[in-house]
Amino acid sequence: MELIPGDLIFQCVPSLDFGQAVSAVYKGWKNYPINHVSLVLDRNDVIEANRTGVEIRSIPEFQKKLIHQGQTWVLHGRVNTPSSKYITSAVNWARTQAGKPYNHNFTSGSKSFYCSQLAAEAFKFSAGKAILPEFPMNFKDLHTNQTLPYWEKYYSQQGITVPQGQAGTHPATQSLSGELSITFYELN
Repeated sequence: MELIPGDLIFQCVPSLDFGQAVSAVYKGWKNYPINHVSLVLDRNDVIEANRTGVEIRSIPEFQKKLIHQGQTWVLHGRVNTPSSKYITSAVNWARTQAGKPYNHNFTSGSKSFYCSQLAAEAFKFSAGKAILPEFPMNFKDLHTNQTLPYWEKYYSQQGITVPQGQAGTHPATQSLSGELSITFYELN
């Protein structure tokens, strides 16, 4: 897979309760379960917001992490009509977010980021419009339409109610954006 700045790497991190809860509320491109997205900064690095904060990783380190986690595939997203000016601006803006904390409650307007929020904000900053738009957030099981017990406990521990229906982003819905071309890749 040839990566260029501004590309997105969608994945489904296996086995973690958090990751399972994230992937249980939306389906992505071709119904793939997706619970994480990273942004390619350059030929050497990606940036991602994970539960420890916003981090830049070398691509070899990132690939090693994927394999260590048991990841067997990724979806590669590329903006359909990239303007080098706004890709460069998005990547540069994202790079300045390294070291920021993780946005544990998934609300907007904070100085912290969750994975899909970081990607969305980078492109919104550069393009002046939402390339990866917000949707009403969902914390309900797709089959039962009941709030997942994981999310009830997660938000209860933060002392806030589940933000069902509030505007936000999700990597699965981003993979459905008409602004992206998506390709499936199996990892070796």
